[in-house]
Amino acid sequence: LGSTHFSLTVIPANQPVLLGQKVILTCQVKGFKRPLDYAVLFKRKDVGISEKCQTYQKNKYHLECEPNNWLQATTYKLYINSVSWADRGDWFCVYAANLTRQHLVVHAPAELKKMAVTSLPFNPLKSENDRITPVDGSPVLAKLSKSSSSSTVSGTPGQPPAQHVGLGTRTNPYDLRPGLGLQLTCETTCGYPEANISWLLLNEVYLSELTMTVLCNLFSSISRDLPKLGD
Repeated sequence: LGSTHFSLTVIPANQPVLLGQKVILTCQVKGFKRPLDYAVLFKRKDVGISEKCQTYQKNKYHLECEPNNWLQATTYKLYINSVSWADRGDWFCVYAANLTRQHLVVHAPAELKKMAVTSLPFNPLKSENDRITPVDGSPVLAKLSKSSSSSTVSGTPGQPPAQHVGLGTRTNPYDLRPGLGLQLTCETTCGYPEANISWLLLNEVYLSELTMTVLCNLFSSISRDLPKLGD
């Protein structure tokens, strides 16, 4: 009868698979005499990737067979030239009734955006610390805000907010004054694993008194085109 052997090799080795990285999937068929009318297939989920030592998307995948004849080859190396978010999930090597599987996990590190500063003329409302729970392993974007204001509040509704003083640098820091608050907003792009944002104030890490908002629960390939949840 025989069997198939499927192994996953990542370049560079022993590291998480990142967006844009090159990956090699190696499939070995051994242990039985092969009939002439069966070809070894690579599939991702239910989508065919290659057949008879040829890939369907030559701009994305490259296949090498050893020996270079689909009727005689026993080793198949599928090169993913640049891993995308869509490449995550189960990969299959199929030969006749033999099938074996390997799961590919793709990491998409979130990028930290420049902190935004907004003037607040009144004391901001306090909110509970929310916690993000990813759905089906889908990446999320975390947006956290921390507000600071004095105990004295001035101003009336309808008036334009007071402008904060300073540039937020070491030499020209923000100057909090009576009746003026600042909202600092820290934001990341969508990523996987999910972003974990904390605040460092006077050399202490603060995770409480934060407002966390889920702005997106979708992620993309390296081009940042976003698939649907559970895709």
